[in-house]
Formats: sequence, C-alpha cells, structure tokens
Amino acid sequence: MGLGLGWMPDEYTAVSVPWKGRGARLDETLDVLEKYWADDAFSHEGPLFTIPETVVGLKPHQRPGPPVLLAASTPGGLRRIGRRCDGWLPVAMPLP
Repeated sequence: MGLGLGWMPDEYTAVSVPWKGRGARLDETLDVLEKYWADDAFSHEGPLFTIPETVVGLKPHQRPGPPVLLAASTPGGLRRIGRRCDGWLPVAMPLP
C-alpha cells in the first residue's frame, strides 16, 4: 500500500485540514490500520481519532498486513519510513 502526506498546503486548505500536524495524523492512521489488520474486532482512541468497538471481517491476505510504502523526501518522513514502514516510495518533486 502506497501512502504519502502530500506536498501542497493548498490541498489541505481545500478540505479544511490543517497542514501542521500531518505527520502525527499519518502516524495515528498507521496505528489504526495495524489494529484493523490484526483483529476482526478493534477500537482506537487517540489524540486525533476515536473509533468505537468495530467488527471488520475483511482482512488483507498478507500478515500482519500488506507492505506499507511511504512517499517522503524530508528528514522526518525518511525517519518515519525507517520506524514504521516497509519501504520508500520515491517521488519526483517539482523544482521551485
């Protein structure tokens, strides 16, 4: 599964999500996915998201979950790949 935070603040503004804190949102999203993939019944209560006790029977074939690749080019993003993900999804960034 390929994920990325996006690179354009305007995309966040368009959906009323703050640009600041996007790394923490991704980390918590990864926490939720890990729980979802591990058990049919799960819940989550974090600083950003709350999911009540939920039963989801569909699971990915891969265990404990599918490989997660993250697109990143910042030092923090690359550290997150090393800590949380299975690999790097390189992307071409437009020149300023």
